[in-house]
Amino acid sequence: MGIAAAQLLLPLLAEILESQSALIWNPGFDFFMAAASLCFVLLSVLLVSFIAARRIYKLHPLIALRGGLETHSFKKNRIPLEKSHGTLSFLLAMKQLVQNKKQAFMIVVIIAFVSFTSVAGISIYYNVGVKPDVLASIISGEKPDVGLVLKNRSDTEDVIKRLLERKEVRKAFGYQDVTLRTDEVDTLANITKDFSQLEGNMLYDGRYPKHSNEVTLGVNLADVLGKKIGDTVAVTQGSQTKEFLITGTMQLMNGYGINMLMTYDGLLIIQNDYEFDRIYIYLTEGADVKAFIESVKSQEGNIFSSTVDMNELIDAQFSQYGSIFAAVAAVILFITVVIVILVLYMVIKTMILRKKQEFGIQKATGFTTFQLMNQITFNYIPVILLGVLLGGVGGYFGLNPLFAALVRSAGIVKVNLPSPISWTIATCVSLVILAYLVSMLIAWRIRKISAYALMSD
Repeated sequence: MGIAAAQLLLPLLAEILESQSALIWNPGFDFFMAAASLCFVLLSVLLVSFIAARRIYKLHPLIALRGGLETHSFKKNRIPLEKSHGTLSFLLAMKQLVQNKKQAFMIVVIIAFVSFTSVAGISIYYNVGVKPDVLASIISGEKPDVGLVLKNRSDTEDVIKRLLERKEVRKAFGYQDVTLRTDEVDTLANITKDFSQLEGNMLYDGRYPKHSNEVTLGVNLADVLGKKIGDTVAVTQGSQTKEFLITGTMQLMNGYGINMLMTYDGLLIIQNDYEFDRIYIYLTEGADVKAFIESVKSQEGNIFSSTVDMNELIDAQFSQYGSIFAAVAAVILFITVVIVILVLYMVIKTMILRKKQEFGIQKATGFTTFQLMNQITFNYIPVILLGVLLGGVGGYFGLNPLFAALVRSAGIVKVNLPSPISWTIATCVSLVILAYLVSMLIAWRIRKISAYALMSD
């Protein structure tokens, strides 16, 4: 059923991707992957079933028939009713919880896992569809307010000087990427005159290059070359080659980690006629980007090949994927709800069937249906609460290490994506409330149990 549902949903996902990013994908039916998925699930079920049922070999009919020590429990009574404080329903629930520690542990593991997945999914959607600034800096590195590309490179320095005279401009500098060859590896290099002007945090270890003989390597490039901070690399442009000192490592998805940072003076050593044609501009807080771009174009004339509102560009790019990740987050939450309902349904229904006679006796001694429902619910709510707490904390603090591990091959080693604490708390509280309501709803079937029914049966 799961494989069939996946095949029905894949064409829909392909259409979304095609409409959002022009990615054409014809998923079709992959028999090998379907068979591998089926075999993996079956083997997992067989393994878990074997582990759960292996204690059967200790069971002997003779022991069950004669009773005695083998069927008697010598476990300490952790919650004596005559000495403990609290309502009787709550105390009975706690006694039941203590007696079923293994079951409680498994429920904690399941709920922690689905809670972790829910919190991580919500956080990823937040960083893609709501506040993509940090993720954008991981992908592209520097994120200015405005990017200008000039038609004539010889105009760049004069334009920068005039831009810096404007009161709404905080910073304006040349920033370019060029392709160089580093120890026989083609490398995407970012060039600027002063890396202290950058506001994006690409640095992973060491420091940015300051002098003309220094470079900072991407983490994947450093791994490929077998280099570390303090080593030297040969950088080639055309027929010119120069040895450069490695002062640090940096992380950037653009270039998949096969990238490098180099000062403008350093590039002039191997390409003495190089000039910038791209300008990055940071504006003062509250400045209108669109009005600024129009003002610059009217003042400078037709000298730009392109002018870009970088914030608008990033919003447009990430909004394409915001709807996709919103759908993914919704699916994750739906699956979480289904798993919680199924787990609680199975364990509570089993408990009611196994303890039917005990519940009937409790009803005969004066317990109401609502009291017994609460007793059953209290038995699982502490376990659910612990599982949600562990999963929520794990999702909140584990998102960044998990994301870094997933994108390590793209040149990212360490990330600091913000996790919205209010969203995390709301997700965890919602799961606990859901568990309580579902538990009460499933426990409602206890109303059919009565002492008379037990005697008539």
